[in-house]
This record gives sequence, C-alpha cells and structure tokens, in this order.
Amino acid sequence: AKKIYEVAKDGVWDADGIGLFQSSLSELIIRKPTIFFEILTTKPDREVTGFWHFVFDGSGKYDLQNKEKFEIIYKKINSIDKKQGRLLKEEFERMYI
Repeated sequence: AKKIYEVAKDGVWDADGIGLFQSSLSELIIRKPTIFFEILTTKPDREVTGFWHFVFDGSGKYDLQNKEKFEIIYKKINSIDKKQGRLLKEEFERMYI
C-alpha cells in the first residue's frame, strides 16, 4: 500500500494502464480502507488531497459510477476518521461540483 500511495499521491489520470491502476486502487481502498488510513494520517494534507485527486480523476462531471465509488469510499474513510473523510469530500467536490 505504501508503494501504491507513492505512485498515486500526485498522479494524473491518463487512459490505458493508468486507468487500470486507478480502478484497482479504488477496489483496494474499498476492501482495505484501514491500510490507506494508516498511511494518509502520516502525510501532509496537500499530499492527501493529491492522492484523492488521483483516485477520482478522469471522469466526467456526471459520471454516476465515479459518484457511486466516491460514496462507498467516503463512507468507509469517514467512519474511520472524520478529518480524512473531510479531505476526501472536499477534493471530490472541488473536482466535480
């Protein structure tokens, strides 16, 4: 998870391999949110928002799958830690609302 974080923290969406990486990353966050929470709490807020930006980057404003993915991940992260949940929500809203 630490290596994945380092790739994703300031990553930029692109088609093909990056999109597959992003999709796998989202699934891993959904299955094991605690692992990522442990990493995120040790990082500065700017890096954390860069990570969340990468996780949700590349979708259109009205992409329902992306919104669904956000809601699932947000519930899991916010239930573990309100600050991390807030950072995630603020970045997602900045990108898509």
